Order: sequence, then structure tokens, then C-alpha cells
Amino acid sequence: MFKNFIYYALALLLTLPMMGSVSAANGTLLVVGDSIDWGYDGGSPGVPPGTQTGWATSYAGALNLDVNMLAVPGYTALEVNVLELPDALKMIAANPGNHWVVTYGAGGNEVLRLITTKAFYQLCMADPARLTKSCLHRINALISQLATYNDRAVKMLRDAVGPNGTILVRTYPVATFASQCSSIPFPGADALAYLVFEGTEGFGGAVSGINLPGDVMVDGLNDNLRQVAAKYNATLVDIFPYFTPANPYLNSMVGEDCLHPNILGYQFITNAFLQSYP
Repeated sequence: MFKNFIYYALALLLTLPMMGSVSAANGTLLVVGDSIDWGYDGGSPGVPPGTQTGWATSYAGALNLDVNMLAVPGYTALEVNVLELPDALKMIAANPGNHWVVTYGAGGNEVLRLITTKAFYQLCMADPARLTKSCLHRINALISQLATYNDRAVKMLRDAVGPNGTILVRTYPVATFASQCSSIPFPGADALAYLVFEGTEGFGGAVSGINLPGDVMVDGLNDNLRQVAAKYNATLVDIFPYFTPANPYLNSMVGEDCLHPNILGYQFITNAFLQSYP
């Protein structure tokens, strides 16, 4: 009971200073994406996995924005493009004078479906000390496909809100950096997750004991989202650094499912959004 009290007290303390530091604005927060945006809780003390907690309501409240939630847990980048994006564009077109704050993130479900399959694990970890070239080529093929979807979506959102409209593009957290999740579902899951989300740059410093072939480079999904944000003059909300071992609260920020943040993790994400915009 006391541990739960400390947990929620920390989450509240993270929220209070943010609420007082942001000027009020009227308009609508339009949320396009997947479970990270919907607020799928991976399991918090007293909160079962799948509960909607998240960052959007707290963030919108701090900015005095209404929330229009289009994000759907489990959606791929293709589904976000085909099923969510048309609705977002219609809403913006129907109310062009509104102050829209549009958030976007997609591709994480394709990544997770790849790295949690036994066949991919066996392809990559045939040599436990060195990832195979075939593994890196498979990652590059997936990220190239996701880059097409993400570029298309953010370009269309930029065209809809105009050159001065507000678009926030977020990166993904990597839950497997939490010590209790590093070998789920397979030993080396933390290495594969880092590689697919963050690419080969910095890999050696982040993951010890596993080497890479030196002649194949990988850009991760988060790299792509950063590039798309810069290309279309969107504000980057870089969630990833909050979910690394440099954060002493990391192990308390990841849900029981080892995939999604919990209440505390989403408070850090709210903080990332508030520090990025306005």
C-alpha cells in the first residue's frame, strides 16, 4: 500500500509543475496514432493492462484544448493512414478557423510484430554475439516501408493545417530497456528493440555484449519520425530519451505487459509534450 502511495505521489508531482507552466490556449487536440496516443496502460499498481490512462487528457487540459481522439490501439501505420487520416483531414477542413494541435505517431505495431516473432529472433541471433546481415536488411526493408506511410501522413496533415499550423510528431518509448523486460519475449529483446527503433547509431553504447556487422547501417523508426518532423516543419516530441536507463525511474514507468507505459510513464510523456509545445 505504501509503495502504491509513493508511486502515485510521484506521478502527481510530475504533473503539478507542468500545469502551472503552460499558458492557456483554446482549440482542439487532434490525436492520430496508436496505443501510445490512445493511452493504453501496460499495467500500473491497481490499474489492469488495457486501461485508458495516457497523456492526451492531461496535455489538453494544460493547454485548455478539447480532445478529439482518433488513435486506436493496435493500428499499424497503414491503418492509421487509411482509417484515421481521412477523418482527421475532414475535421480540419470543416473548421479551418479552429486552433488545431495535431499529434501523430505510427509504425510501432509493425515493429513489435516483427521483433516478437520467433523466426525473426532466430534470423537475427543465429550468432548470440553478433546480429546477422540478413537481420539488418530485414529491418531496413520494414523501416523503408514505414517511412513512406509516415511521410505521406505528415505531409497531408501539413497541407491541411497550413504552414503555420501546429503538428507534433512523437517518437516511441522502448519498454525493453526496463530491467524486468530486457529478455521478453526472448533473450536479446532489448538489443533488437533498440536497433529497430533507434538504428545502428549509438547501438554499441546502449547495448553491451552484442556486436553488429560493420558494413550494414540501419535507420530506426524513431530516426524516421524525427526526419519527417523536420521535413514538414513539425514539432518533434522525442519520448525515447525518457525511457532509457539514464532515467532512474525507468523500471517504474513500464507496464506489466513490457510493451506500454504505465501511469507514471505517461506522466513523463505528458511532460515531453509540454516541454516541446507551446
